[in-house]
Amino acid sequence: NKPFNGLKIYNLSTGIGTSVSELVELISKTTKKKLFIKLSGENDKIKINKAVGDNSSFKKDYAWEPTYSLKKGIEVCKDYYL
Repeated sequence: NKPFNGLKIYNLSTGIGTSVSELVELISKTTKKKLFIKLSGENDKIKINKAVGDNSSFKKDYAWEPTYSLKKGIEVCKDYYL
């Protein structure tokens, strides 16, 4: 993790992989709103690929551990913003 103009960039995450379709489904269930993903061509890969954030730098530098799951984080955001 290289400094950028003297600043260090961190990724805060659960460290658990989530696909875009899983994320949309989770948001849809949490908000009770029907959401859709429009896929075409190369985007079909989005159904199976998962993104996993690497939070190891932040954990090391600040002795931090995630306390919320992705689901809990979405619920908190929903309760605050909706």
